[in-house]
This record gives sequence, C-alpha cells and structure tokens, in this order.
Amino acid sequence: TQNNIASELIDLRAACHPVRIISDIDIHKKFDQPLIIPYSMLSSDVISELDEKSCLDFGISIDPDDFGFKENYCKIPVPFVFLYALAIAATGEASRITLAGFDGYKSGDIRNDEMEGFIKIFKKKQPEIDIISITETAYKGIKINSVYGL
Repeated sequence: TQNNIASELIDLRAACHPVRIISDIDIHKKFDQPLIIPYSMLSSDVISELDEKSCLDFGISIDPDDFGFKENYCKIPVPFVFLYALAIAATGEASRITLAGFDGYKSGDIRNDEMEGFIKIFKKKQPEIDIISITETAYKGIKINSVYGL
C-alpha cells in the first residue's frame, strides 16, 4: 500500500494477510495494478468489496518450517507479504529477484534474525533464484549489487 514508487513502474501488487487486506481494501481499490491475494480464501463480504478490482487468486498455507510452491498456491512460514512475493516469484519461475529499500531493522532487532531465517529457508528450497539488493541491506543472505552495476 506504500505509494513511494511511480505507479507506472509497478506491474502487480500483492497482499496476503487477511486482516491487512481488509484494513487496506480502500487503498487497494484505488491502485490501477492487479492485486495478487488469496482471493478464494477470503470471506464473501471481502470478495464483494473487491468486485470491481482486478484480482489474481494465489492461495496461501502457513507452515512455520517450510516454503512450498504450487501452481496456484504457496506454503510460507508466516503471512508476511515479502515471503508471499518470494513464493509468487518462485512459482512464476523467476531466475532473479531484485530488491530495493529492503534494508532491514536497526542493528540488534530480533526481526532481522527472523527474516534472515526465512531468507535462508527460501534459498535452500530455491537455490537457482538469485536474490540481490540494489540498495544497502542488513540481511546477510542477500547479495548487494549497485543499481549502476546492472
């Protein structure tokens, strides 16, 4: 729901946590891009709210110890949209994921360790997908490559 990237540079948007989808529904309806969500898992009330929004249905299952990728759904450790986006990229057979502004939390914040663990699990399941950041990042599992080096 962040709007600090020019809209014409965005092809798709994603959301996966039901509470977050509901709380941000009016914002999502304003964006032109299709929204990837676990559509068929949502209540009929939420679906009716999204009636005129272009949505792509990609289901989600939560397994704290795994990433799994199927044609129309994923299994991720927690319902974080970053992990959901990684799963979408893996399902779409991406060869590279390029990040910008994924810099992490302040030094010593345990959420950095948690995210590092998720990245490690993902890379173990999908070693052929190269994850790079074109901005500085605190995450050791992500290579940094200057935007000028691309």
